[in-house]
Amino acid sequence: MKTTQLPKYDLEKLFPKIKELLKITTRLHPRQAKKIGLTDSKFGGDIIWPKNEYWPMCSEPIYSFDKIQNTPHNEKFITVLQLNAKDIKNMDFPANKDLFQLLWCPADHPISDYSPILKGFWRNAKDITDLKTSFPESGEPNDNYLITECSIFPEIVYEYPSAFELETIDKELSKAIFGWESTFTEPIYQHQLSVADGCKVGGYIYWHQDPNVPICKCGKFMEHLLTISDTEFDGGSYKRWCPIEDNENIMSLPYPERKKIQNPLNINFGMGKIYVFVCKDCHDWPIESVYQR
Repeated sequence: MKTTQLPKYDLEKLFPKIKELLKITTRLHPRQAKKIGLTDSKFGGDIIWPKNEYWPMCSEPIYSFDKIQNTPHNEKFITVLQLNAKDIKNMDFPANKDLFQLLWCPADHPISDYSPILKGFWRNAKDITDLKTSFPESGEPNDNYLITECSIFPEIVYEYPSAFELETIDKELSKAIFGWESTFTEPIYQHQLSVADGCKVGGYIYWHQDPNVPICKCGKFMEHLLTISDTEFDGGSYKRWCPIEDNENIMSLPYPERKKIQNPLNINFGMGKIYVFVCKDCHDWPIESVYQR
């Protein structure tokens, strides 16, 4: 179990209007583990896959060695995440589906803003009876995107919009909160009281740049599905978002020990995030990703 620390200040008592902006998110709390079940919710590793279904390969141009490689690189997609409906209470699934699988091609692609290309699959786990046991070989993946297998410890928490988003939603409320925050020596609202840090399902987006919600091919704005982060917390946010079970002297631990908690997936986005969006108005619930750092 992983438990997020309670906030030091009750925003809803200080600023009752902010209650209208509250959202639920599920922090996934990945932790490195071995021998995780094929059907379990997890990051990385082997997952259940239909025997007669092709495992995705990528032939899109990639960016490598300071130039775009236009020749097909034939890279194998790898597992990013597998989520079971029973484990993620705030996540919607299409009718008769209870399993979500996310894969990506571990390379920098110009078509996806120099980040991995993602593919999502919605399934009914009971339909997968014959499992695939033979998979394509990898080509030359970017080590920054190779995920270390992790168990997850889902935890529902409540959050509010980021400091920048709050200003666009309610300028008067934003002004009041930042006036209160000015008595502190750090941006306490942004770091500790607003958007949950780390990998999570649903909730608000911690935009690193200007908001960039993708538009589906059907013409509608897509909905934030989940965030994949290369850090669960940083030097500003750890006081709130590092779980209680791991928090004691976390920032003074030797780096290899701290990294297993702070970056359990062992990936590197340059302190960035990949936001995954879904369109629930289309029958197949397509996904798109946005990368920011």
